[in-house]
Amino acid sequence: MRGYELMKETLLRRRFILIMHFVILGIYGLLFLPDLSEAHWQPALIGFSGFLLPIFISAGIFGDDVASGRIAALVTKPVHAAQLYLWRAAGLAAQGILHFGIAITLIIVLHRVTGRRDLDEAAFVVVAGFLLFCTCATLSTTISVLVKREFNSAVLIIGAAILVATYAFLLNKYPNFWATQAYHQLLKYGCPPLELISNGLGKPLLSRLLIVLHAVGLTAAYAGLGIFFLSMRQFPQARD
Repeated sequence: MRGYELMKETLLRRRFILIMHFVILGIYGLLFLPDLSEAHWQPALIGFSGFLLPIFISAGIFGDDVASGRIAALVTKPVHAAQLYLWRAAGLAAQGILHFGIAITLIIVLHRVTGRRDLDEAAFVVVAGFLLFCTCATLSTTISVLVKREFNSAVLIIGAAILVATYAFLLNKYPNFWATQAYHQLLKYGCPPLELISNGLGKPLLSRLLIVLHAVGLTAAYAGLGIFFLSMRQFPQARD
């Protein structure tokens, strides 16, 4: 299959994907409600679009192919494992570009209609949301190489909940323990950088540039792991 066909299939493989795009776009409208403070709407937008959206639309992106046995036909010439992974990831990135293009248009329209929300940080919010989207989508895609069906989304959501709950426990019980601080740094810099990106709001340009470079580096690292795992796996041709 050609790269374009793989990207197109990534978008059209499930009706649920289009539904999730519309659901998240609808949530943006709720962020303009008057009872949500100005300090919270931008991190909420980044969280919904950059974290939840890529997790759901990447569900089963490789797991379905592996379970059906179709992956055995795809990981052959002229499409090698690295090409297959990158075209799948590019399909998700293309969805992100389209989604965030619509999102910024919708946000500007809602701002003009309602008169609410300060859009001075809108450009950074959209860029930050897209970077987080790419990071989470790549991590979810890599996990999908290793698990069955659409369980990659469940693994990422449950894993994130466990990591955060563990940090909350350590912070409550052992706030000054060195391991608590080390664990926080691991979450902050090794996991999808939701905290780091949210903290970039209002920061100087250099700090934002470092955040961007960090997100790009994480995305590349997650993709490298995914390509490695995909190239090392043996795929049965029978359905799971």
